Amino acid sequence: MAIPQYQDFMTPVLTAFQDNKPKNHSEVERIVVPQLHLTKEDCAQLLPSGTQTIVRNRLSWAIYYMYRAGLLQQQKRGVYIITEEGNKVLQSGKTINNAFLEQFPSFQAFQNKTNKEENKQEETDPATRISNAIEEFNKRTQLELLEQLKTVDPVFFEKICLQLMQSMGYGEKVSLTPKSHDGGIDGIINEDVLGLDKIYLQAKRYSTNKVNEKEMRDFVGALTLSQTQKGVFITTSYFDKKAIDMAARKNIILIDGDKLTSLMIRYNVGVQTKETYQIKELDLSFFSED
Repeated sequence: MAIPQYQDFMTPVLTAFQDNKPKNHSEVERIVVPQLHLTKEDCAQLLPSGTQTIVRNRLSWAIYYMYRAGLLQQQKRGVYIITEEGNKVLQSGKTINNAFLEQFPSFQAFQNKTNKEENKQEETDPATRISNAIEEFNKRTQLELLEQLKTVDPVFFEKICLQLMQSMGYGEKVSLTPKSHDGGIDGIINEDVLGLDKIYLQAKRYSTNKVNEKEMRDFVGALTLSQTQKGVFITTSYFDKKAIDMAARKNIILIDGDKLTSLMIRYNVGVQTKETYQIKELDLSFFSED
């Protein structure tokens, strides 16, 4: 049988969460497959890339769209639970699809942004459209990555930030400072083998709070005492205006949540390549008689 489109997965997927227990994609798939009367052969069909089944791909998009509408909440990467709004939708007995989801403000905002991008794509060449599609996938991963970072242990977050700096090519050696004697500095990056040139790192794992002027002043003071001119301040949140102004005066590099996740994707920290596609073009040299 033909495998249903991702919108057809939405209602059975949300129903799979009606017990109010968190589930990952595999658990949801085991519940949904019988409801949709999918065979083993259906479940074995792969995308053209050969790296994921069509069923898992469409189920994942159904989860993602309902997450954007607020019917599902992400507990950690790949694990979701139904929200109060999601339970209300189930109780209504209505069929869920994109048209139904448009009543929710968060989904409207998501769709408006997506539609603008699609309208732009209509005027672009295929290569650009592929590039834009990859960017959309990465934006989805950025969102999930940021939510995951906000839940990790603060010390582990500091380790992640140091690993990112090293992956970006900064430092022969990186190290955490002991919590009891950090002096306002979470990590030290030695840019040369002897450690003559150092970058000091401050990392704040916040869910909602912004980094304020006081926290920036403390970091500036720590740099001054250490007689180091290079500093990087990383947060999962944002910096308020006074903190930004102070950092600019002291040449401190600021990395907020959006930039952090973008860099992590670019330098493959905390993410992995899911699929690889090959684009074929005509080899004119093959047909040349010279």
